[in-house]
Amino acid sequence: MTTYATFLRDETVARCRGLYTWTSVATNPAGTAQPEELPYLGVYLLQEQMTADGDANAGPPSFLHSVTIGLSIVVRGDGGDPIEVDLDALVDSIEGALLTDPTWVGLSEGIVSINRVRMFPSSAETYYGEVRMEMVLQFRSDWPPNVPDDYRR
Repeated sequence: MTTYATFLRDETVARCRGLYTWTSVATNPAGTAQPEELPYLGVYLLQEQMTADGDANAGPPSFLHSVTIGLSIVVRGDGGDPIEVDLDALVDSIEGALLTDPTWVGLSEGIVSINRVRMFPSSAETYYGEVRMEMVLQFRSDWPPNVPDDYRR
């Protein structure tokens, strides 16, 4: 992954961290969240695809990057209100905070897509719900040649 893709992930974490009182926030998708770590927020750099920006091999390399940032929002069910209400409220607040923040939106050329998936595992010791959200952001990069001699000697 490029340094800029990692920067986008880190900026996403910084903006989401203060939206709710998370017990755990992670950027490394290792292991599973334990009941004492809920509510949990994971923000991961899932994928980066670099495709030629313009004609391939016509000048210095130039790429259009499509970066997929994954968010995992996990909350414990308390048996009262439907857990979907809590999950939707959290996801809506995250989307609202990110998509209305010009400093975050301006970090990329655009947000190409957002995909939400709800999950309700039934074989866990604690009843919980999870929303997995994937956001695809795009930006460009140019790679001019490294010419150590300016041909003036």
